[in-house]
Amino acid sequence: MVRKVLRFAAWSAGGLVTFALVAVVAGIIAFEHGVSQTYNVAGVDVVVPTDSATIVEGQRLYTIRGCADCHASDLGGKKVMDAGFLVGTFSGVNISGGEGSRTASFMPRDFDRAIRHGIGPDGMPLVIMPSKDYSGMSDEELGKIIAYITSQPQVSRTMPRPSMGPLMKTLYAFGKLDNLIHAEIVDHAKRAPRESPKDVAQLGKYIAETCTGCHMPDLAGGPIPGMPPEFPPAADIRPTGRMASYSPEAFAAMLKTGRTPEGKNINPEFMPWTAFSAMTSEEVDALYAYLAKKPAVASKQLNNSSTSSLDWHYSPEY
Repeated sequence: MVRKVLRFAAWSAGGLVTFALVAVVAGIIAFEHGVSQTYNVAGVDVVVPTDSATIVEGQRLYTIRGCADCHASDLGGKKVMDAGFLVGTFSGVNISGGEGSRTASFMPRDFDRAIRHGIGPDGMPLVIMPSKDYSGMSDEELGKIIAYITSQPQVSRTMPRPSMGPLMKTLYAFGKLDNLIHAEIVDHAKRAPRESPKDVAQLGKYIAETCTGCHMPDLAGGPIPGMPPEFPPAADIRPTGRMASYSPEAFAAMLKTGRTPEGKNINPEFMPWTAFSAMTSEEVDALYAYLAKKPAVASKQLNNSSTSSLDWHYSPEY
């Protein structure tokens, strides 16, 4: 009996190893196929003003859109993820135009393809460029951000290319990482608005697109695709979720100070409130109005995670 159990265990272990190897190979093949696709997107030559007021506003938009999280405040790029061989490493590229920059020869249409479509000038997809969050960005806003980027001092810094590990590739192959190559999920035929919304209701929805990368398209939160298991899930920011505890004043204070109504400090590594603190009062009010009144749907289950969706922002070391 013992020998039978051992033989079965050995067979099972061998089967698991074989399955794992097949999954890894499938992941490598799928990933290489994904990054080798070409996309025929012409790009839009948006107007890029050169006046000082536009450049200042472009810097503010660069901040609140979270561009510095990957490309650094000096535009020279920085390391974003180093999770070892299995997961991989990723660094935001240098976009300053200096030595080592990937955008030194970019025209406005090239910035459009990269930012709103996740595609390089050669038509090849960019890895971990969150273009789905920016695909609805207006020509007006894009032009201001380009104005800021192209007016800044050049930085000489060469960042390594992304190196996705077998685990990331396997998850991608099984449809668990559809945000790895955004060019596959962006609607390239959809025309972005030419001007940013002025109406409060539309402005709130427009700004909330930036939130969907972590909080999901329905804003219900949950585990963030591609993040390690120990990474806290994104909060439910619908009216029935976290927003239920925020008044307009408390919401504005949270974005400006990084403190919740309960007096807890928010970890900016998980919730980039330091970037959102640059939002204008009009933008904050519009975002609150949209989130607080968005139609509610059933809450998602967080895969039995012990981390509450209401507390995921909080950093215990603060």
